[in-house]
Amino acid sequence: PDSTIAFRHLTSSNINLAVVDPDNSDQYLLQALQHAQAVADAEPEDWTNWLTMSQIAFQLDDLENACLWAEKVLELNESEADAVKIIAFAFVRQGKREEAISYYRRALEIQPDNSILLYNMALLYQEMEDYDTALTILKQVVELTPEDSDALKLIAQTYLVHLEDPQNAIPFYERVLLLEPDN
Repeated sequence: PDSTIAFRHLTSSNINLAVVDPDNSDQYLLQALQHAQAVADAEPEDWTNWLTMSQIAFQLDDLENACLWAEKVLELNESEADAVKIIAFAFVRQGKREEAISYYRRALEIQPDNSILLYNMALLYQEMEDYDTALTILKQVVELTPEDSDALKLIAQTYLVHLEDPQNAIPFYERVLLLEPDN
């Protein structure tokens, strides 16, 4: 009962079971959370465990605890971008867009070349109908990952549908066709 290693293995095992048995995933995630809490009680300075707890809570849609534990991670390791991402994603789920953007920016200060963060922030700007900002960010994504066909398609779609500028959409659609000739 005093073995944090055993509780860590139980946490990992339950997370894996949640993946392979999606019908019972919540049950496994709750067990994983219980085991991770035992590690947190024994080793409160271990930020990686708090991050695991935050990720599990987010999966369970327990956004309050997901953010609480992600903030605990940031108290212990202020440069942990995954904790910032969890908080940003939680704000998105709650419809708090400005707060989410603030956390995306914070995460990008830590990982400025994270194309996934950039893409997700661009999607948020799309939802807010700020298409110019979304385009600027999406162009950063394709500079970092030139073969990101999703980003290329979103740029083309933004030009075509939202900005009614088919001439600027064409080069991005052409790039997608080079990557996906059967599209």
